[in-house]
Amino acid sequence: MASSAGPVALFDWDGTLHAGQTVVPWVNFLVDHRAFNASGAAELSRLFAEHDSGGIGYEDFVTKALFAYARGIRGQQVSHIEELGREFVKTELGGILPFVRPLMRRLKDDGITPIIVSGSPVEVINAFAGELGIACVHATELVVDHGTYVAGATQGILRNTAIGATKQELAARYAQSPIVLAAGDSVADLPMLDRAETRLVIGNPELLPADSRTFHLVPATADLHPLWQFLNRRLHGWEIGVA
Repeated sequence: MASSAGPVALFDWDGTLHAGQTVVPWVNFLVDHRAFNASGAAELSRLFAEHDSGGIGYEDFVTKALFAYARGIRGQQVSHIEELGREFVKTELGGILPFVRPLMRRLKDDGITPIIVSGSPVEVINAFAGELGIACVHATELVVDHGTYVAGATQGILRNTAIGATKQELAARYAQSPIVLAAGDSVADLPMLDRAETRLVIGNPELLPADSRTFHLVPATADLHPLWQFLNRRLHGWEIGVA
């Protein structure tokens, strides 16, 4: 989706706007619909287990996992996967965290463009973004030839937005907009958080210390008044209001 001029807010997806990992239930959904091969699914499961046990570092893990994803989806039509993505998202809307919808409405009311920056596949993130009314997405894209996903042993990823270098590049691109807000939950999100005037850290208090520009949010909290009060103070006096 297209980029934006004017003030922006950059958001990670997994663990920030949506609870947990998206790619695991998404791949399971694709397997159930015979749109992902069994060997690719097995390879992904092995990589997740290796990462969870500490046997592989984050960036190595996400790069290998995305290559496995590309091989698993090889030969599928893009239009079919996009359609499945819209079906999948309808089953996953409950995973969107409670603060997300009201925050998006308030940002848009103040002329701030929300942008998702995610390492998850662009087809499924676009579907989630459509549900949230978000028009700008940067997510992992695969190589496509004549409307079909293609991948080999060492290729298949057109753009990997899961790694820090890509997030650094995107943060630098938007820095002059300016970036009035960024939200994330992991070290991979630090390039965005570091460049933002105001920062939301979701569910990971050890990532950054709470200070005048940084708010720690418990993901499933229902009491959003402290968040609104913080944002009212931080966003240059722009009134976001209270839900």
